[in-house]
Amino acid sequence: MVVAELAPLDVMEESEFLTLAEAAQEAGYSSTSSLQRAARLGRLKTVRGEPPYLTTRAWLHEYLASVQAEKGRRGRPRSGGQEGQGDAQPR
Repeated sequence: MVVAELAPLDVMEESEFLTLAEAAQEAGYSSTSSLQRAARLGRLKTVRGEPPYLTTRAWLHEYLASVQAEKGRRGRPRSGGQEGQGDAQPR
């Protein structure tokens, strides 16, 4: 499990942190499972607290931006040749 090493919670203002439930609501997610998985995989920066994971709005928006950027790279890559070069010609 990857958790960001930051200043102790008492040093940072508690109002800066969101629970994953609050973050999911802000992101428009119906549950926290995607954010919990992202936190476990180190994709969403979090700190340990009570409840178990806390994040910030900035970290949430950074994660959401990376998810949007990834969406453009999904799927089968386009062929590298000129358009129509690999198409079958009817005979």
